[in-house]
Amino acid sequence: MLNRRNPAKEDDLDFALLRALGKNPRLSQRGIAKVLGVSLGGAHTRLNRLVKDGALAVEQGQNPAVVGVTYALTSQGEILKATLATGFIDRTRAEIERLQTELDGLEQDFPETFSASMA
Repeated sequence: MLNRRNPAKEDDLDFALLRALGKNPRLSQRGIAKVLGVSLGGAHTRLNRLVKDGALAVEQGQNPAVVGVTYALTSQGEILKATLATGFIDRTRAEIERLQTELDGLEQDFPETFSASMA
């Protein structure tokens, strides 16, 4: 089976992961998987890659009663997050424009439907 990578989708997943950890740095890998809508293994792989690339730092808690780790965005991670945000915003705006063009065409093809729904 061919592995067809979609770099834009991967960037969007990384952006969502970095945003989620920015809001809750103690989010578990299961929590991250749920937020991203991916498997636990997929979340683990993405986290490990971002740690290896220097975008995230893993901090062990000092309190033995608190289990788990904290993921901290590094300065490199903040730059990556901003870069990914720009790409996400550009793709989202292009999608909105594409959908608006499609709606405009449908409105021309079916004016009675659109006039009835506007009433």
